[in-house]
Amino acid sequence: MPGWLTVMALLHGGCAALYLVLAALVLVRGRLSRTGWLFAAAALMTAVWAGAVAGFARSPVNLVASTLDVVRGMAWCGFILH
Repeated sequence: MPGWLTVMALLHGGCAALYLVLAALVLVRGRLSRTGWLFAAAALMTAVWAGAVAGFARSPVNLVASTLDVVRGMAWCGFILH
């Protein structure tokens, strides 16, 4: 395995791909309720966060991934509490 490719990057990259597919499947379904839109937004935000973590896997502290983690948590809370 190359030095820049870590297990953490592989796992978060796979997570990003799966959540992106999940969001796309929800969005292409057709007419969406508010619940569907919030779920798709939360899944998409998780995909973006996981992609950022995978991209910056070598840096121990990353402001981008940390900020996206907070936004991701807010998106899921918004979905759960709506």
